[in-house]
Amino acid sequence: MKNIIRNKHIFIGFFVFACIFFYVIPIKIQASSSIKLDVQVNKEKGICEYTVSGLGNWYMNTIMDVRVNRAGDTKEDYVYNERIVLDVHNCENGVFRGQIHIADIKQYENVKYYVSVLAGDEYIEADHAIEFGNSNSEYPLPSASSTPEPSKTPVPSASVKPVVSKKPVKPVEWVFTADKKTGSQVRVFEYGPSVLGGTSVDAGSEAAVYVWKKEKGSSESNAVQIGDNQVIGSEKLIWKADISKFEKGYGTYFAKLVVTKGNQKETKETTHFVIQPECTSFTTKVTSALEAKQSFGIYLKGLENPYGVKDVKFEIYDGSKKLYTSTAKPQNDSRTYYYAAVSMEDIKYKLGYFTVKAVVKDKSGNTRLVSSTTKIDRRAKKGTVKVISHSDKTMEFNLENAYIPGKIKKVSFEVYRKADGSKKSRFYSATYSSSWKTYTGKMDISTFQYKGTGTYQVNAYGYTQWKTKVLLNKSTFKVSGAAAKLTAKSPSSKNGTFVLTVSKINSRSGVSNVSVKVWRTGETKDAYAYTGVKQSNGTYKVTVDAKNHGYHFGTYHAKAYVTMGNGIKVKSASLSYTFKPDDFMYMMKTNVEGGKKVYLYNPSQKGTVTFQVYSKTDGTDDLVTYQGKKSGSGYYAVIMLNKLRHPGIVMVKAKVGNTTVRTYTFSISKSEIGKNGWVYEPYQGKTYKFYYKDGEKVTDLTDILGIKESNDSNVNNFRVEVNRAACCVTVYAYDSEKKSYCIPVKTCTVSIGRDTWTNKGASGLSEDTSYTPIGDFSISSNGTSVKYTMKPMYEPDGSVVYARWASHVVGNVYFHSIAVGADSHYALNPNHYNKLGSPASAGCIRMTVADAKWFYDYVSKGTPVKIVTGNASAPGPLGKNPAIKISSSIHYDPTDPAVPNSTKEKDYKAGRISGYMTSGGKKVGY
Repeated sequence: MKNIIRNKHIFIGFFVFACIFFYVIPIKIQASSSIKLDVQVNKEKGICEYTVSGLGNWYMNTIMDVRVNRAGDTKEDYVYNERIVLDVHNCENGVFRGQIHIADIKQYENVKYYVSVLAGDEYIEADHAIEFGNSNSEYPLPSASSTPEPSKTPVPSASVKPVVSKKPVKPVEWVFTADKKTGSQVRVFEYGPSVLGGTSVDAGSEAAVYVWKKEKGSSESNAVQIGDNQVIGSEKLIWKADISKFEKGYGTYFAKLVVTKGNQKETKETTHFVIQPECTSFTTKVTSALEAKQSFGIYLKGLENPYGVKDVKFEIYDGSKKLYTSTAKPQNDSRTYYYAAVSMEDIKYKLGYFTVKAVVKDKSGNTRLVSSTTKIDRRAKKGTVKVISHSDKTMEFNLENAYIPGKIKKVSFEVYRKADGSKKSRFYSATYSSSWKTYTGKMDISTFQYKGTGTYQVNAYGYTQWKTKVLLNKSTFKVSGAAAKLTAKSPSSKNGTFVLTVSKINSRSGVSNVSVKVWRTGETKDAYAYTGVKQSNGTYKVTVDAKNHGYHFGTYHAKAYVTMGNGIKVKSASLSYTFKPDDFMYMMKTNVEGGKKVYLYNPSQKGTVTFQVYSKTDGTDDLVTYQGKKSGSGYYAVIMLNKLRHPGIVMVKAKVGNTTVRTYTFSISKSEIGKNGWVYEPYQGKTYKFYYKDGEKVTDLTDILGIKESNDSNVNNFRVEVNRAACCVTVYAYDSEKKSYCIPVKTCTVSIGRDTWTNKGASGLSEDTSYTPIGDFSISSNGTSVKYTMKPMYEPDGSVVYARWASHVVGNVYFHSIAVGADSHYALNPNHYNKLGSPASAGCIRMTVADAKWFYDYVSKGTPVKIVTGNASAPGPLGKNPAIKISSSIHYDPTDPAVPNSTKEKDYKAGRISGYMTSGGKKVGY
């Protein structure tokens, strides 16, 4: 809890500081990927801060590119590129944060830029342009001609004039950067003005650089000073340091610039850099010689590693799956150039577009990825399939410009009629013309095994040198057939049907069968097939029932198919028909448990629509009248079966005003009639005792059991179970009949410790842990203080937060409402509240105010509390209650009885809260 509160204050302080001193421009990001990129630009500082989130575990130890492009350039034509090996130290909880300084961008101009991220095979970019400055700024940023290279000291010349304002009236911003060379033994740090010749506000003070590695157990307090202190003037300051002065192995390092004024030290800027192997060129190539061997080459040039190179291996990946590892051979004495040839056999003859990574083993035996990756395209080239119909009733198939790695051994064409499917196909061998680079096959329609009209599919298959078959491309051709006429008539408002007639069938070989396919939205989505019934006049009829089409009322589409005497089935006619019956009554399923949905479509009269429902047995002793709700062109009501008393036929009368316009009947079994009272039922292999009222399970038995508040003279016999995975708490009461705690009394949706991967017990708890311990405890396991109406919780800096209705479990773990920043009912953090139902705390079990007060009132001291790992898909026998959501403007708990009902109702109607509980305990909206 203390860690969360401390982090919260740090975040709020930083946010307020940024809002006062910086003009920050948020940039909207749009991406369909799970990876998200968020970018913010500080124009005055010339800094772009970016955050990449959604980086799952499989991204660890892979390379991510962060790039900047000028507007109008291609994705590959970038002016900034930083390659980062993602690991658990620089990517916490799937989030990576970094900065791009204006000084890092080569060829800077006053134009718009875009930031993008390439992680694995996913390319994410900002969809709004960013600008670092403009010509109207008091201190305009440098142009391409005046910006120095990031790692070099600027040298003024007669032809290049510094771009500064005529007479600066105040000091300019200075920028601190680290060079991006990841494999160099030397690191260069620079601190200089964003405007050439600009004076720093810290002029005359001393500046020093400190470096530390981002890893577990290491922090800014472990920082090592690099080089000597330097006095800040008007010229850029440069520090060069051998990494041996500070290195702790590969990974991400942070550097900070500390300015000393008198006896005061202040951290002015922070940046980061990476130590890992790098290269100048990493490529793949397929030469004629390699192609003949069914192989490809991998070339790594300009390899540099601060820890030396013992050997290099190339790893080939298909997505996240590693296919093969090849040992690279050095090609020069300096061991900066490596090569390997990889055969198709090595990668198990797999075709695809693969990623190649280089892994360097240094002289100490440690391994690390090179900062660059490359690709090898081992995909087949589909080519083009052309179908030519000749006058001699033959079909010619041509495959042009196709390719398979290792060369195509042979090609064959598979042909089948789509209506018959690929099981009835025939293969035709192809001949190759080297002059035209074309494979050609021929087919005689008259001798085709399954001849007939319709669309034919032609698939061109290439065979590899290792004898596997690859579908290269495909095409189609058509053979036409017969015709007929399709008409619709005889709509029935009572039965919800209409009749389709197929007539004037033109077939020389006769007719053996007629069928009609009818659908609403798509022939391949919701079509229903009807078989035509032959009439004495030679026509065929089908009766279309709306029941078969989800009781659709509107436009229907139909196609008639005729099977001719020769067995060929052809499409003969089609139509669209609009069906809108009056006073049609029907019933459909509903998501409401124990309910059925009855509809009255298109009432012929105006007035109030009601549905009278009762069992036919014993008349109207269980009559219930339901008010019809408007839905499109009709009305509906959800009939609750638990209101009926007798199995058998149920009568439903639809009335408009006092007039019955239609009657509908259906049957129910005894098992469908609603449950009432106590019922033993199984859940997850165990039997529990539930209480039902009118067929609905009661999920809070406080009143049913007559539970009284706990005190010294009244101890409630409960057991409490916390399901960590489901973030759900269930309270059980003792059942004297079963002699077990099998009565689920109440369930609460909660937030447990955000550290869900730790399964320790209470012995590991400390102020720095953030897990809810696994094990058997009780309310006040250590026998000390038990409950608090308001529990102050103290932070290391002396600040205090407050948690209402706290019940102690063990160590620093409590059941309590979400802590607030002040002793007030209106100091709630909405972000914390909206995390109910998911891991979010530092170990405590967060609840709504209403649930926390219930625990305070009814769960007695000493009540056993069992905390289990649990299962998210099995929250407990009473399920998991939905969590209320609140907007960022709401700072109270909608279940807090101290907040007036009028306030809650107003915010609920305005959509600021998704639900609330009245002071009387009634739930609204959830």
